[in-house]
Amino acid sequence: MPQIGYAHRPVALGREGMVASNHPLATLAGIEVLKSGGNAADAAVAVNAVLAVTQPYCCGVGGDFFCLYYDAKSRRVHFLNGAGRSGSRASLEELSRRNLRQVPRIGPASVSVPGCVRAWGMLLERFGTRPLRHLLAPAIHYAEAGFPVTLLLSQATAERLRLIEDPEWRRIFAPDGGVPPRGELLRQPDLALTLRALGEDGPDLFYRGRIAARGNGGSRSRSTTAASPCTRRRRRPRASPPSWR
Repeated sequence: MPQIGYAHRPVALGREGMVASNHPLATLAGIEVLKSGGNAADAAVAVNAVLAVTQPYCCGVGGDFFCLYYDAKSRRVHFLNGAGRSGSRASLEELSRRNLRQVPRIGPASVSVPGCVRAWGMLLERFGTRPLRHLLAPAIHYAEAGFPVTLLLSQATAERLRLIEDPEWRRIFAPDGGVPPRGELLRQPDLALTLRALGEDGPDLFYRGRIAARGNGGSRSRSTTAASPCTRRRRRPRASPPSWR
């Protein structure tokens, strides 16, 4: 007689769609989008936005976005490259002037032009059926109301607490001066305001509007930020190329 194990995650079964992500709240957001009639592109944006709130050490509006999208109508796979390019001031001459032998891993000089928000807009423009403001609603909710800190988030915060001296970062992720314990609610009201503004005004606000004006500095200029960092590939890849190419 086969043994029946109970200490395992049950297999999830479904017939009309599926969503997988690194956080249950993000997965739930994607499922709700599909249940309401949205498609995979809509769900992908909703999932990624929630991950920007719940997993800031991996995802975020200040990061990148890569998407392999299968269009059932054309039976083609499309690749969207939302990798951020280097800032216009990140030249070999500038690194040499600052006595740097390589691009720093932390600090303003390490930041590229974020491609995530632009990629959201491009994906929805091509394949989406829902407006951005609707898809960002779950992420805005969790940023405002808070969500329980996970073990991974607590560990990531502890690691970065030793490296990052920025008082603004510490105000958000370590408000009491230490690592938030697992289960404690983490609220990010400023991120909620940013996401709500993006939903109302669109991705251009991030690259040419007031958000872009506040985010420039380090190796980035305003003209570099305004330039679209995303590309659409006409080939039929089955895997994305390395982001450093």
